[in-house]
Amino acid sequence: MRVFYFIGLMAVLGLRAEASESFRLFDNGLETIVDYEKYGTFSDRGTPQYRYYIKDREGLARAVGEGIYPKRDRAPERPFFSKNAV
Repeated sequence: MRVFYFIGLMAVLGLRAEASESFRLFDNGLETIVDYEKYGTFSDRGTPQYRYYIKDREGLARAVGEGIYPKRDRAPERPFFSKNAV
């Protein structure tokens, strides 16, 4: 019975586990939801031969932010990386 009381008390008081933030992204990107049509073209949608051809690589890199292709190799530009690199 006390277990249920404790669980109920936790729910009422709003106690919850929260993850701490390990690091912040240096570049979140310019677009929350990227419109890939602006930066390239899709071909053979819905087939196993599906392809995306990038026409504006720099624009796409600015839109998606760090860690996502084509901007996945930019880690050395981050202050956190250069400060903590081995």
